[in-house]
Amino acid sequence: MDLQVSLAYRIASGDFDNEVYTWNFTDAANSPVAVVGTGGIATYSDVVTNNPMLDTTFLCTLDSNTITAPGFTTTMDNELNLFVSSAFGDNSTLPPSSYNEVYEDNDSGAGPDITNYFKVIPTSPTGTGTVMTTITTPADNIGYQVGVQPAIQ
Repeated sequence: MDLQVSLAYRIASGDFDNEVYTWNFTDAANSPVAVVGTGGIATYSDVVTNNPMLDTTFLCTLDSNTITAPGFTTTMDNELNLFVSSAFGDNSTLPPSSYNEVYEDNDSGAGPDITNYFKVIPTSPTGTGTVMTTITTPADNIGYQVGVQPAIQ
């Protein structure tokens, strides 16, 4: 099996607690395929609503206990720095240092494990540095850092 991760955003307003989201997976011939997967939706406020993602870095690692996301240099004061990761199989991720957890989801017994953490970088330009964390069982994994533009400067 392949580990694949997709990051997307949606600008929302008002009450959207009762909305239903559906993901469909297809092969090259556009035929439906069965997959094992997990996912999450996080809500962030005080970010711009026009092209909020400023920076994105990622690193794929094979059969490792370490998830790594390369750093970048922030371009705005109070930039929201997200650390997003996924690890194949039934796994658990330790929180990266100085980040706050948004969610962790793992389809117990099957995986994959997916996490979302954040912190605010108060001044720019600031190098975020490489973020590393540990998973319980060696696995193929992907680590992302995403810079999100604040609405208020």
